[in-house]
Amino acid sequence: MFTITPHIVAGALAASAATPVVAYLGLKVAKATDTALSGMRPISSPTSIGLGATIAAAAVFVAPTFSVATVILAAVLGAIVAADFANMIIPDILVTGLAIIGLASRPYAPFVAWHTLAWAGVGIFILGQAFAAFMRWRLNQVAFGGGDVKLMAALAANIPSAHLGLVFLLGCGLAIFGHCVRPVRHMPFGPYLATGFLLACQMTHCFFDPTLI
Repeated sequence: MFTITPHIVAGALAASAATPVVAYLGLKVAKATDTALSGMRPISSPTSIGLGATIAAAAVFVAPTFSVATVILAAVLGAIVAADFANMIIPDILVTGLAIIGLASRPYAPFVAWHTLAWAGVGIFILGQAFAAFMRWRLNQVAFGGGDVKLMAALAANIPSAHLGLVFLLGCGLAIFGHCVRPVRHMPFGPYLATGFLLACQMTHCFFDPTLI
């Protein structure tokens, strides 16, 4: 259930406003560290910015507690969505930041059993390749690349590993629905994973609890 207070509304607005800035900085770092990415387009389209800002705001509302870390993490998630939608590439610096913020926000007992996470990662990779093959075979569409695998790993720092499968299945379902609504040859999967992540958090009431920052 969404909790709406003046502080949360202000945080959602702040996360939305910070999303294009974080996305711009993430792309700038990506271009500086990898010459192969020098041709990436700046995130200037209203659709990319609007989609990322919407995801960022939704993340603030879904989070069980409100803090500065919540706003930062939401802005990073929104920036990932905006960057992927604009360029079909998720900068490593943004994915790494998402994982670090999630892990650093837990001063208590380990949130993730690493061996369980490892097996979950293997399962997600296999399912991802099967999903990608299905999309190419049945829908003639390219989806789920290496950046999406990294995004799933970063999301694992913010939700129990037992729910990663639900995140992936929701993302796949949304992606297929999105293709039916607007067929394209190359589809950014990150926005669907992020949306599936937020839906899974809402359904299971499990989300990051950033009480450290």
